[in-house]
Amino acid sequence: MTRASRLALAALVASSLLVGAAAHADEPVITPDRLRAAEEEYDAGRRAYLAEQWEAAASHFENAFRDAPRSQVLRNAIRSRQKSRQLARAATLAELAKRRYAADVQTRELADEILAEAGPKLYEARITCSEVCAVTADGKIASLEDTKSFSLFLEGGAHTLSFAFSKGRNVERKVEGRAGARDDLAVEAPAIAKVDPIVPPPPGKDAKTADVSLAPSSGLPPAFFFIGLGLTVAAGAATVISGVATTSSPGKDAVREGCVGQGEECELYKSGLAGETRTNVGLGITAGAAVGTAIIGIFLTDWGPSAPKKTASLRPSVGVGWQSVGLSGRF
Repeated sequence: MTRASRLALAALVASSLLVGAAAHADEPVITPDRLRAAEEEYDAGRRAYLAEQWEAAASHFENAFRDAPRSQVLRNAIRSRQKSRQLARAATLAELAKRRYAADVQTRELADEILAEAGPKLYEARITCSEVCAVTADGKIASLEDTKSFSLFLEGGAHTLSFAFSKGRNVERKVEGRAGARDDLAVEAPAIAKVDPIVPPPPGKDAKTADVSLAPSSGLPPAFFFIGLGLTVAAGAATVISGVATTSSPGKDAVREGCVGQGEECELYKSGLAGETRTNVGLGITAGAAVGTAIIGIFLTDWGPSAPKKTASLRPSVGVGWQSVGLSGRF
């Protein structure tokens, strides 16, 4: 291409592809961020078009149209797809342009030109979704906007169409493309899955430890054993004191000397006999208390901490720290 021809092409592209500051009345209001992104994509598409990189230019123009829909931007994308010999994509964009900008003469004429060429060569699927959907064909984005009805042009052969609905719902369809053929394809959106509401735990309970409880004890507390042990020691001490007192006061020698000729009526003898009886009773009480305490300690006392009940996968453990006792656990 000569320098003069290239300059002429640049002038033509600059005049025909330039995004006007004023949009059509039927265009949506675009946020500043999206408008800035659209301008950047459009500028990249313009440079690619001047370099005759048709497919790259088409991609940039389509991106600009998604961010800020304008009829002239869509026309640029259609021309770029036509020049890159991607007639199916150009026809799909032409159907969108004719449907969306029917009152725009320039856009309608370009769309009719492309659709007339594509009619006998391509397969047309007229799609109707029960809800707004987006569609991909063979893993590539096929729609520039989410809508309920549109036409999709495909080359001949087998194709996989995927329809995306809100809340992550998807439907896949297989179609067999035939040149010059046209089919109506109705797609029903899947039902929205019901999700059970999450019930929060009662106030004041932590979600991880709300179901943890200690099993009731099956034995006597250790305090009963220690009480019995104390009574046994006290009884033993009293018995020892009584035995020592009986032996030393009045004592065998004092009884023999003081009770000569008096027999069992002697007061010293009676005093010693009472002390001996008191000591024997103390021995019996001490022995009984010791046996009872041993039975309580060995068979009846629950010496260990109560095993925790687990109503979830939480494994609690009891920990003792300095000036504190806490219940902890882990999943």
